[in-house]
Amino acid sequence: MTTFGLHLTSYQVPDAASSVAAYCRDVGAAAEDSGVFTALWLTDHLHGLGTAGPAAPMPESHLVLAAVGATTSRLDLGVLATSVIYRNPALLAKMITTLDVLSGGRAVLGIGAGHPRTQAEAESYGYRFPPIGARMEMLDRALELIRSMTGPEPASSAPPNWPRPLRPGGIPVLVAGSGEQLLLRIAARHADMINLSLPAGDTLARIPHKLDVLRQHCATVGRDPAEITVSYKATLAVAETRRQARAAWDQWGPGFGISEPAAEAGAFVGEPAEIADMIRPFLDAGVQHLIIEVAGGATPPSIALAAKALTQLSVIERHQDAGSSTIRRHSAIPGIH
Repeated sequence: MTTFGLHLTSYQVPDAASSVAAYCRDVGAAAEDSGVFTALWLTDHLHGLGTAGPAAPMPESHLVLAAVGATTSRLDLGVLATSVIYRNPALLAKMITTLDVLSGGRAVLGIGAGHPRTQAEAESYGYRFPPIGARMEMLDRALELIRSMTGPEPASSAPPNWPRPLRPGGIPVLVAGSGEQLLLRIAARHADMINLSLPAGDTLARIPHKLDVLRQHCATVGRDPAEITVSYKATLAVAETRRQARAAWDQWGPGFGISEPAAEAGAFVGEPAEIADMIRPFLDAGVQHLIIEVAGGATPPSIALAAKALTQLSVIERHQDAGSSTIRRHSAIPGIH
């Protein structure tokens, strides 16, 4: 089963007044009404990292998700992904539980060890940014505590957490990153979802290897890897013509250090039908939830074009059983479970 998520990494607003609320309401409505997107993911930065600089609009992500939850009814809501150093783990568990209740059971906790490029923003807000090994230890400990507080039943050793999650089975946890020695081992222990990505350098050719490593770690900790949903973060520049799509990319990509897009690296540029052909190999490689960022920013028109591309995408799996062929068609479908 393949699902699609929309990743909002910038806010196309002129000021910090009511326009933030209106923009997020419009984006949430466009994603939900598309019939394609099953989840909305927000970035979790303290200030802007793009070409507009640190002063670019960047509200607190979990509060924004609460606002979106009030104006939507079906989208799963998560952050891709919060840094473990930004919030006390127990407080984060209470925040995500509260979001789950306010949204009617739609919260997903996305968390990682903190990308190196976030060091400056972390330090500007007074957070220490320890070496990667220490951050991995923090992530492992944080997830132990968070899972004890947000599971279907409260652990006796965990801090009290009211309200309790509404989602059956507790709040799903997405662990972002693909480091083979530490990150994927932590994911094998704690994650309901993992996130591979273009920013992490996870190309199409590398995905099977990363999933093999994850399976090895799952075997070590005694976990069925089928319990972990594989997600992938890609970037999409789509337009009615290839020339228009490339122009949109050229305005966005160089500012993020990607001047020449490559489909095998998760940078999809083209017309809707072309985009579908670029995405299919990622689904064949094992991606179950594809999260796309729209180059140039998410607006209702750009979300509609992205949905048009994804609705042309279907994955047909043929299963041979006693000489007969069974065909299952996967397309834009229900949310994360």
